Amino acid sequence: MKYSVTLAISILLVYCDKGSIVTIEPLAEVNFRVGSSWQYVWTTEIRDSLGNLLASASDTVLVRVAANGEILGNDSGLTRFEAYSIPRYIGTQNVWYKSTSVQFVEIAYSRPGVVPITLPKRGGLLWMSAKRDDDVFFFTPKSVQMLLATGPYVDTILFRADKRVVYKYPLVIGSSWTSFQDPFLQTREVVNLELLNAINRVYNCAKIQTRLPTVSPNLEWFDYIAPEGLIARSIRIPKIPVSSPDDPENPKGWITVMERLNIIYQGNPN
Repeated sequence: MKYSVTLAISILLVYCDKGSIVTIEPLAEVNFRVGSSWQYVWTTEIRDSLGNLLASASDTVLVRVAANGEILGNDSGLTRFEAYSIPRYIGTQNVWYKSTSVQFVEIAYSRPGVVPITLPKRGGLLWMSAKRDDDVFFFTPKSVQMLLATGPYVDTILFRADKRVVYKYPLVIGSSWTSFQDPFLQTREVVNLELLNAINRVYNCAKIQTRLPTVSPNLEWFDYIAPEGLIARSIRIPKIPVSSPDDPENPKGWITVMERLNIIYQGNPN
């Protein structure tokens, strides 16, 4: 993990030709073939209530489709994704999905292990845990992990008690679905169709908003999904209360966390 005071963020520009009207087709399905790969720059920053930068971090994450047709328990025909930080500070994480023409559902996952994260404390406030167990940021955003209580991670395959609906096709404006309800409620909605310019090409994207109403009602989480996969992610969580270790029940201030994931490489299978 590389930490820096100055946060470098790649800005994806919405493609726009003022002299013409661009029609964006809804996404019927996202295709994930074995050998497909994506590389992303991940960045995050934490600011206090006055806007002062408290901490920033950046990393590079590689994601690829490792296999199709795998069997886990009673589920068959699964697609296995793997992701890891470069150079593998976090370790490899695997996630298994069931892909159909109707939906894309997370079935099971394996965690990469324990990763110590240390960030500065200021004024006696506990900005973040001194040590955390973390998934690779691609599958579960770092800012969302901060909101959730976590225990020791084990290097084994864990099945989702409530299978998580990642995409429900077709991805058209206004379509929405419940992603899962256990251990908390997560909903997703297609709020727009946009053209994004990244890595010297234009992607036809569905802009999907994710909500965690019972965990973080102020969460601003948007994914940009193209037929080729995830192109960009933008997350902002304002006014997260923070407290001192000696008095955890009484917040003494608040922070805002921002996180981005931008594609820098897309590899297609031969």
